[in-house]
This record gives sequence, structure tokens and C-alpha cells, in this order.
Amino acid sequence: MADSEPTKRCPFCAETILAAAKKCRYCGEFLKEEPEPKPSEPAQISDVQPDAPAASQREPLWWLAPATLIAAVVIVALIVAASLANNSEPTTPYTAPRNTAEAKSRADNIEREKIQRGCRVAKLLYGSKPMGELTLNEMSVVRACKAIGEW
Repeated sequence: MADSEPTKRCPFCAETILAAAKKCRYCGEFLKEEPEPKPSEPAQISDVQPDAPAASQREPLWWLAPATLIAAVVIVALIVAASLANNSEPTTPYTAPRNTAEAKSRADNIEREKIQRGCRVAKLLYGSKPMGELTLNEMSVVRACKAIGEW
């Protein structure tokens, strides 16, 4: 480097480089061009906001943590209440079938309950629609429910 050219330090590796350099020759980092400092302009009257409180005078958000905790508890309580409301059917403990006929009877009962539940849902979904507006799949579900007397 010639002594007559101005130099500066690289902000990344601290090596001495030319002041006009755009990239450090030691570390390879691109340097940001530093803009010429502008003379400061006097503040305009419209820029000043006398009504705005200073950062130290603002009201602290002390209520934010308890409010968040209360909201979380309410949400969890609503979820638990909804799940308990959906489990309205009483559950019975499982007892093993004594023979094959009893096992088949239980399986038939379970299957019948599933079909009845499905027909109740189908009735809620498709019951208000005219038959002409149903899709083929919806019509087949309605016909099956009518065939077993669940419609």
C-alpha cells in the first residue's frame, strides 16, 4: 500500500485496507458504503408530540400475565367440558364372551350400533335435502338406512 492513500480498518477482520475499498482483501467481506454525514436539520414543530408519554412514564402491563393465565384456564375448561359432553353414552366394563355364539352376538350388536349411529348422522346431514339433490353415495346411505328401518 502506498502511504499517500487514505486507509481504514476492516470492521470484520480489523486489517488495514484502503478507504475506498468495497471488499476486504483479507477476509473477503463486502463493506457497506458509509454515507457522508449530513448536517442536522432543526426539529420541526409538527414533529414534536407533547401528548405522547415518555417510555419511562408509560403504564406497565402488569395485568397481561394474569389475564393470559385466566384465558388459558377458561379455554382448557371449555375443552374438558366439551369432551365430557360428547361422552354421554355410559361405558360398561369389558367381560370376555363365554362361547362363540355369545361372541357373535356381541359382534352383531356392535355392528348394529355402528350402523344405527351412522344412520343418525346421515339423517342429520341429509334429512333436510330433497332426494333429487343427494349424490349417489348419499342416496345409497339413505336407502340402506331405510332398508333396516333406521330412517
